[in-house]
Amino acid sequence: MGRAIVFTLAKMVINSSFYCLAATKIVKAAISNKRKRFGRSTKSMAKHRTLDEITIAYFTQHPDEIDDFLAEVFADYAQDNDSAVLLSALRIIARVKGVTSIAESVGMTRQGLQKALSAKGNPRLDNINAIVHALGYQLVPHRLA
Repeated sequence: MGRAIVFTLAKMVINSSFYCLAATKIVKAAISNKRKRFGRSTKSMAKHRTLDEITIAYFTQHPDEIDDFLAEVFADYAQDNDSAVLLSALRIIARVKGVTSIAESVGMTRQGLQKALSAKGNPRLDNINAIVHALGYQLVPHRLA
């Protein structure tokens, strides 16, 4: 193939790419203008729920299953010593039963309770005992097998 033919083909490819890019920009602008006219945003409108939100909704609808849930969480904590999981479970149950009312009965602020039950929280044993008591439970030791 001669140089002239290669040069001509290269010019055609460049020109067609330019026109394709220009056409794409025009189409995108037209779609964007249509969305603006109808009041729609270009962002996705879907909202996904977190696992905590789903769990809170479940226990709100099935409060009779909270006892088994907490028993399982404390059994896992006794085995794994994962305090983040324990605090997360207590935080979920506090949200189901009402964080403000739990905080008032414990003698803490709402923010203090949320901080104590956060993943980075490091609450004292007396705070955990007061929170568990406010939730309607008590810490009871069991002999290890």
